[in-house]
Amino acid sequence: MALSQLSKSTSPLASNTDKTITIAQAARIANKHEATVRRWCKKGALPGAHQEGPHVADPWLIPAQALVTVDWCSEADLEGLDERLNPDLQHLANRIVDLEAQLIASEARRTSTEERLTQAQSEVARVWVLVGRLVPDPSPAAPPEHGSS
Repeated sequence: MALSQLSKSTSPLASNTDKTITIAQAARIANKHEATVRRWCKKGALPGAHQEGPHVADPWLIPAQALVTVDWCSEADLEGLDERLNPDLQHLANRIVDLEAQLIASEARRTSTEERLTQAQSEVARVWVLVGRLVPDPSPAAPPEHGSS
């Protein structure tokens, strides 16, 4: 789920009237089935609900306050909305930081390995040059002439 779908404002100072939630989140808060919330959105029964884009498959965004307006929940039910809907958000943010650090470390190891490979290839080429100087050309020598003594 995109962060833009979680809420318009993630500021702790923002009022719950500013928050926008998805159909799944509204269903969870109001203890309704998602199909019910979607139906209400489509018929315009949830004030301010709108689709994020022009296509039928685009997600619906619903002002959290609309749930209070239609008597599906109370103002108190909307308290601490961000924490209830996204309890793992900080965990996910930490995981992203960890994965970025692992990616940087992997890139450093890859670069180091590539440098060692290049050095090894240069060393092999140098050894072949030395071998070529030490070992005579393996082409057969001319056969000795017969019959001359």
